[in-house]
Formats: sequence, C-alpha cells, structure tokens
Amino acid sequence: KFPYDISLGQEYTYDIEEEKSTRLNFTASFKSLSAYYTLTDTVPYDFVDGEGWVLKDSGQEFVPTAAGMAFNNGSRPLNLYQWDNRVALQLKVVSNLEFNLLKLTDSSFTFSPSITLKIFEFLDLTFSSTSGNEVIARYFQDWMDLPTPLPGETNIFKDLYKSVNFFDEQDRKESGFKLKSLNFELTHYLHDWTMNFKTSIKPELKEDGGRYSYEFVPTVTFVVQWKPISDIKTTVKSEENVFSLNTTDDDDEDDDD
Repeated sequence: KFPYDISLGQEYTYDIEEEKSTRLNFTASFKSLSAYYTLTDTVPYDFVDGEGWVLKDSGQEFVPTAAGMAFNNGSRPLNLYQWDNRVALQLKVVSNLEFNLLKLTDSSFTFSPSITLKIFEFLDLTFSSTSGNEVIARYFQDWMDLPTPLPGETNIFKDLYKSVNFFDEQDRKESGFKLKSLNFELTHYLHDWTMNFKTSIKPELKEDGGRYSYEFVPTVTFVVQWKPISDIKTTVKSEENVFSLNTTDDDDEDDDD
C-alpha cells in the first residue's frame, strides 16, 4: 500500500508436483477505482466460424484468462448536506467492466447508480437501477482478429445513444445496453419501529402461444420490525401477483430478498 490510497497486489501459484505455474494475478486500486489481470494454466479456445468457441488441441497453456476494471464508491459516496446536516443527498455508483480473455465474446459491462435522500432519524428514500451489456466484444472486434465479424453496432457511443432513444423502439432493441432492474426503497424510522418498503421491477421473458416477449414484473416487499424485540418482524411480499405473509428473523428476510 502506498500514499494517496494507491494499492498494488500480486498473487502467484506454483504446482510443485507438476512443476508448473498455475495462476498469476495482478491487482491495482486507487480510491474507488480498481483493476485486475489474471493468467491461468488452462486449455485455450479458438473461435471457429459456424461453431463458436472450440477447445484447442494443444492442451493446457499458461495464458491470460481475465482482465477488468471496476468503480465502486459505496464506502465513499458523494454526499450533499442541507439544514445543518439533517438532510443529505447521497450518490453511489457501482460499475464493472469484465473481459473474458479465453472467450472474448463473453465479456460484459454492468452499471448500477443509486441516489438516496436521507432525513436524519426519520426517512431514507432510495432510487437505483442496474443496466448491463453482454456484447461489448463487438466494439473491440477490430483488435480481436476474429474469422467473422460480430453483428450489431460497433461504435460504443452510438450504441449507448440507441439504448436511450425512446422515439425509436428498433434502436432500443438493437442496442447492447439493456435495463436489468429498476428499484425503489423507503425506510421509515419511528421511535420503537422501523418500516421498510422495497419494490423492484425486472424484465422477464414470457411465452404466449409460441410468441416470446419481455414484460416488466414487479416484486414488492414490506417489512415492519419492532426494535425492543428484534425477533418480532413481519414481512409482506408480492411477486408474480402472489402475496405472502411471514414472521421471520434477519436470516429469513435476507433469503426472501
């Protein structure tokens, strides 16, 4: 570890019996930003037109297998305070860029921002969303030397614009950036009670008479807990139009979530 929140790491694994290196991993971080690069002793793949990724006949090799970058300011959120610090607006962002160096087309990107309004000892109100892109390889295919081009928009900025072009449904369908979930959470703090309300809306693939389409399906959870006796807790949950009522402990609630 170095000054200014800089950290560097390295992990190396050697198999004494086989007399070969099996894993080498490098990590680096600066405040909320981190990166990694990994090499592993494994069987590499070749991309074959019409067949996809096929294992090589050369056997195991010590090759790069993964690389990525992440941004997570969860431990250091951006806070804006008002009214003698009784009211705060908190912004968090979690983002991951992961490259599968064995199968480059399996690389992905996720982006999860959240904004929370906090009123001291009274209310927390949070809006968040999660978006993902599982076809980021097509933006870098000019450097990948693939035998056949990957379909879709190759300009990442144009594809990002398509994902938010609400005037053209076809653009949103073709874009690699997809909305995974929209979330809303409200926590109300009372003297002896804590009330928590959560709702999450996620797209799910539905089938109707051989036709497939995506529908946004909400999941609603309502929890009331009595502070003097924390084991007394009632959870009401609605999912797929089915309501359930349970009196649970903390572990059961985590399972429901």
